[in-house]
Amino acid sequence: MQIKRNSRQQRWREMLECASALTAILRRETRARHVRHEAEAAMIAAERAVLESNDEDSAVEGFVSWLPEARDTIERARAAEREVGIDVAVAYQAFVMARNASEHCPVPDGDLRP
Repeated sequence: MQIKRNSRQQRWREMLECASALTAILRRETRARHVRHEAEAAMIAAERAVLESNDEDSAVEGFVSWLPEARDTIERARAAEREVGIDVAVAYQAFVMARNASEHCPVPDGDLRP
């Protein structure tokens, strides 16, 4: 039956496409987490440098003037991480739905690559 076979292949292709999209979004999430981590690490390093500085006044003044920018950078990184977290949830749900739709289908014959 040609219709059923095409339907099976279509469901498998959709699952593979959803899996590929989920993988790409998980990579974005990893990058967003890394950016946030780096921004937080830069702030911690600057705090430590101020605490270890012998030239306390200028080091503290420099840190205080830089601090709002650092906080903004961290907040933007956290916001980006939250946004990509939403994308992960949506992509994961799409993958689960596609997987469930294809679970009852045996692996179709032929190449599934687009």
